[in-house]
Amino acid sequence: GSTGGGGGCAVASSCSSRGGAESMATPVPTAASGAELGRLELMEERLLGLLAGLHRQVAADRQEADRLADLAAERLESRCGVQEQVQQRLDRKIAELASRVQGVDDEQQSCGRRLGAFSDAVRSLQDA
Repeated sequence: GSTGGGGGCAVASSCSSRGGAESMATPVPTAASGAELGRLELMEERLLGLLAGLHRQVAADRQEADRLADLAAERLESRCGVQEQVQQRLDRKIAELASRVQGVDDEQQSCGRRLGAFSDAVRSLQDA
């Protein structure tokens, strides 16, 4: 009785010490670790799906930003074209006004010369 019990304990303790060392080196899969593995795989799939979705969103955002930048550049070019046309019209008007001012100045000088000649003629008549 006692020998068998002692022998059983000795075998069990030697088995458990050997089994303990072996179980640390190569873990034996259990039902709990299989469930955990399934949950980890599911989480990995969800994470990969989220990353793929995020990648698609970043690509879509980049395309939208590029589209908006192109649109803004087109608007700016259009505005610049309009402003260049306005500037050309203003330049022509300024040149026309400068020409008219020069014409008025020439006319004023001509009137001044005629007035001087008229004044000289009136003086000569008065002296006579």
